Amino acid sequence: MSELSELLQAAQQRNPMTLRQREAKADGAIQFGTIGTYLRGQHPANPEESTLRALSRAFDVPLERLQMAAGVTVGGADWTPPMEVSRLTKRQQNALTELIMAIAAGGSSDDRQSEAEKSPLEASGSEEATLAADNPGIPTDRERMEAEWGDEPA
Repeated sequence: MSELSELLQAAQQRNPMTLRQREAKADGAIQFGTIGTYLRGQHPANPEESTLRALSRAFDVPLERLQMAAGVTVGGADWTPPMEVSRLTKRQQNALTELIMAIAAGGSSDDRQSEAEKSPLEASGSEEATLAADNPGIPTDRERMEAEWGDEPA
């Protein structure tokens, strides 16, 4: 169970409400099914900022606490770009803004890898590939079938 889910469950126990009541409390900014997903711990590893805001309203939990529980970097409001930004064209400034938004949306933990940084085995999401990598010397299903029936196509 994630720390975020545990925090939401504690808020639910303090003030029990139906999921539909929570949805209404958040002014429909989050669906009751999504709220249930977060309570059960079956949510994405990197929740959207808008989802955290809606959960904050639905459960009366400060946004900063939800962000910390979700592993999202809190703060940065006092950051200002360097003076050299004024030398950029409007197009370059917009591109920089988009880059910042993309980086911020990607998560906050340094130990998370982008798909480009993962090995082919990790990126494939194949359980067999992961198991084979984790258990050298244990043949995969494919290797067992090739040994039994040969590796020539039918």
